[in-house]
Amino acid sequence: MAEPRDGLSAEQKHFLARRIHSLLGIVPLGGFLFFHLFENSRAMFGPGAYDEMVATIGGLPYLKIIEWFALFLPILAHGVYGVVIALQAKRTLRLSIYNASGTWRFWLQRATGVILIAFILYHVGTTRIAIAYLGQGSLDGHLIQSPSFAFMTQHFNHAWWVKPFYGLGILSAAYHLGNGIWSFAIVWGITVRKQAQDACLKFVAIPVFLALTAMGWYTLAQFPKSSSAPSAPISNLP
Repeated sequence: MAEPRDGLSAEQKHFLARRIHSLLGIVPLGGFLFFHLFENSRAMFGPGAYDEMVATIGGLPYLKIIEWFALFLPILAHGVYGVVIALQAKRTLRLSIYNASGTWRFWLQRATGVILIAFILYHVGTTRIAIAYLGQGSLDGHLIQSPSFAFMTQHFNHAWWVKPFYGLGILSAAYHLGNGIWSFAIVWGITVRKQAQDACLKFVAIPVFLALTAMGWYTLAQFPKSSSAPSAPISNLP
């Protein structure tokens, strides 16, 4: 194959894009997932603690700028190129040819990515976007400025499928990040040998997946099956 006269070859561009895609999945998106699940775990201390956390985050200066450049745009870039990678995948589930565990992880990474696109659009669209950008968030018929404990309880009880969908979204995010850490280490040349890759899977990827799933599901369980849950006064929220 003839070398390009100038610039990067298609293969080099793809290699660079894969590295950027992998890096975005860990920083900032992976870091945000850890932070988001950790901050939401304040729900275990009751509605007042959760609402205090929401008020603190909502009161940060330049919040919308931060979330656009540190969250929304990275999610868009990571998601779009993730779809490109999934469409270009040449592997199949012929388990007799490929390593069974590796093949299933390969496809689960792509399946959870698709689930996450739908989940993030729903979650962000019905909470942050609806409240902060569209002014459509409401609790008992009154517009609110922040997703309080009572609002989220009402949100989870909006339909029978909402809470299970959040459970699936948390599971998908935890798996996508855990397995993503494993592939990140390979793409960036951190784990070159198979022994190192196996160790990363066993001692990093799987524990991250289990810990994030447990944290997210436990937090989700703190919201009762009632839309009349107590909350800190709405006037105290930003």
